[in-house]
Amino acid sequence: MDKSISYRSLVYLNKEQKRAKNALWNAIERKAPEQDIDNLKNKLEVLDWLIGLAIKEDEKMKTPEQFLQEVKQIAWDYTHDSEVMHSRLDEAVEDLLASLGYGESVEYIRSLERWYA
Repeated sequence: MDKSISYRSLVYLNKEQKRAKNALWNAIERKAPEQDIDNLKNKLEVLDWLIGLAIKEDEKMKTPEQFLQEVKQIAWDYTHDSEVMHSRLDEAVEDLLASLGYGESVEYIRSLERWYA
């Protein structure tokens, strides 16, 4: 997921959330039918959920710079043991793939026998 797309989506969702809140308060003030108020409450709940999901997705995304720092740190930490380094780098790449939505593929890859040497 591109962070700029995620950010634009979040801005859009926040604007929609504000509109929905205003519409809800206006409906309550003008004593709109209960069904209209319930529909607006449901819309607001969905928007709140989507905003929370967008924030959660954004938090688990690593920037390219963060990932580069992570792999550099792994390389530094395991310079003395190339097999362990290789294993840790594989795990880092798998975690990155999982954060991008390829969790099922990563689970399958992790179920396979590996040999480092």
